[in-house]
Amino acid sequence: MTRASLQLLHIQLERISTLKNELEQGEVTQVITLTEGTTSIQTSQTGGTSSTTISAKVGLNLKEKFSAELGVSHTTSFNWAQSSSSSFSRQLSHEARIPVQPGKQVSVCQVVGKCSNSDGTVYTVNTKTLVIRDQPTCGP
Repeated sequence: MTRASLQLLHIQLERISTLKNELEQGEVTQVITLTEGTTSIQTSQTGGTSSTTISAKVGLNLKEKFSAELGVSHTTSFNWAQSSSSSFSRQLSHEARIPVQPGKQVSVCQVVGKCSNSDGTVYTVNTKTLVIRDQPTCGP
């Protein structure tokens, strides 16, 4: 896979959790687990799919592609040029503590990027960056 053969599909905020504090008083902190890293899925001509972990070389190519073409994303305000190299490699789990004000509900959204290769492989890059929205969706 060369960097030139990659085509960016989209960058988005993906909701990974909705948190609600039903108390009338007092902030509640809730713990969530998020996964950082890159996965790949390839669909065969017969419609089957296979998922694999990616090599360090593929991860480096993905990081270069996202950094060169995106820089700071207009969709998420995430700076791909300064992203962690671990986002483009192995899967890591992280815990985050999210404060929720009394009577509020928030959406916890993760910055995710997707691109495809000429052979039909789709790469999904899950960053460890979260965006908290005071609404039921992760949209603007």
